[in-house]
Amino acid sequence: MKALIVAGGAPPRPELLSRICEDCELCVAADRGAEAFLAAGLVPDLLIGDLDSAAERTADQIRALGAEVVKVPREKDETDLELAARTVFERGAEDVVILGATGGRVDHLLGNLAVLRWFRSRGVSAEIQDSMQSVRIVDGCGSFPAAPGETVSILPAGEAATVSASGLRYPLRELKLHSDTARGVSNVTTGDVFTLETRGPVFLVRSFSV
Repeated sequence: MKALIVAGGAPPRPELLSRICEDCELCVAADRGAEAFLAAGLVPDLLIGDLDSAAERTADQIRALGAEVVKVPREKDETDLELAARTVFERGAEDVVILGATGGRVDHLLGNLAVLRWFRSRGVSAEIQDSMQSVRIVDGCGSFPAAPGETVSILPAGEAATVSASGLRYPLRELKLHSDTARGVSNVTTGDVFTLETRGPVFLVRSFSV
């Protein structure tokens, strides 16, 4: 099952949210993410969070439109996005797209990247997207469709990783990437596909022209 989570960061463009929502069987708003659904004329299947940033009126509106609303205590050990992640996992999601997880506070962004690690440890494919970029964790071999001229950055998601890649302006051959350098930032695709082989997890960040 494919699931969409919209978090409370910079809201996604309505057209992006609508397109991805159409392709998902489960759509979840994490707290203020509910506002992005309403702005796009959509209703999530579920709103979950402490509702501190989603006004009670928004929650009431979502509930009146038929969505499930789960309110949790404000003092808690997990972020609203983590609660949403756990929920979609428990409901059988195998592929997850996260919107509204970029922009704003850096500590929130770092915590949201940790959610990608959490999904990966449970065998779930997960990706954070916005209108300009996407980020996912890759560990192993993969081929990725692309448009020529995309910016691709490959950074270790642990202490280090060894990476080989083709289909990029700067081919990588058994390159050792370490977490204390920015080596791997700003490569460029040259065709309609690129390949990646890693030993150790990496963040694959793709930037799109808008």
